[in-house]
Amino acid sequence: MRPGPLTVLGIVDHAIELARRHPKFVLTTIVAGSLPLALGCALAIHLVRLKGPDPAALLAGAAVLAALAVPRAVGWGAGLRGLQAILDDEPIDPPALMKEAFARAPRLYSAQAWPVMWTLLGILLAAGPVLIGIFSSNIARLFATTGLVLAGSTLGTLVAAFVALYVSRCILGVPVAATDPPGAGSALRKSAELVRGQTPRAMLLLTCLALFQIMVWITLVEVVPWGLELAEILTGYSFLELRGVLTYRDSSYLAFQGALAFLAMEPLRCLCYGLFHSDGETRRGGADLMARLRRRAPAAAGAPREGETAWRG
Repeated sequence: MRPGPLTVLGIVDHAIELARRHPKFVLTTIVAGSLPLALGCALAIHLVRLKGPDPAALLAGAAVLAALAVPRAVGWGAGLRGLQAILDDEPIDPPALMKEAFARAPRLYSAQAWPVMWTLLGILLAAGPVLIGIFSSNIARLFATTGLVLAGSTLGTLVAAFVALYVSRCILGVPVAATDPPGAGSALRKSAELVRGQTPRAMLLLTCLALFQIMVWITLVEVVPWGLELAEILTGYSFLELRGVLTYRDSSYLAFQGALAFLAMEPLRCLCYGLFHSDGETRRGGADLMARLRRRAPAAAGAPREGETAWRG
């Protein structure tokens, strides 16, 4: 059964509940597809830390990560088709869903990769002016260089807002690519048309998911040191070597914990996008019904009642 019109927090709450009720389906589709990309990113950061930035290796690593994004798109496609089956009270068959998603792999990949690419580019473009302003400032002449810092921060904020607006318009690209019949046109263009009028809600949903991602990452980063401290209190054994490695100061540790946080949030992201799409269909269906009722109301008001025609005659 499809839920009625939902708020942004209602969409997130429904996504959490669906993931809790169908863990096997979530693990065999969404998480399974995202696992290679998450581990590949963590491993790439670890290798860069050990061997240093080599331009040729970085290009090769970027190509590998781009290839690993294909199974993620397939997993999302299977997850969104499974969500549609759950909402329609139909049986779920993960292997069949994955097979169907593989047939749509190019369409799913293009719909997912384009917003991700713009997100990464937006982060770089937004951080660039801020960093230039900070590094160009002079502490001894703080008041003289404050304008440069503010200008860089303002420019970075404007770039980030523009990219966030564009990405929010593409939020339904993957749900459209997963559910629409092949050859139905550009999924990203249709996403922009469907999100029109719902852009603030889409941006709020993206902001909530980004905040949740940061919270999960910070929690995973801190939980291991806390656990080691507790184990040290209970056992009296000092875990100095582990505490020296498993810390937020170690980039490899941050990368692998980030991969775990990414995997933990993948089902929530995918199901939220699908529920946002379903919620939009519910709202459009209700709006169309109200429009038809308004069109019928004047005609019904002017039509004679039963028996009235004969009496007037």
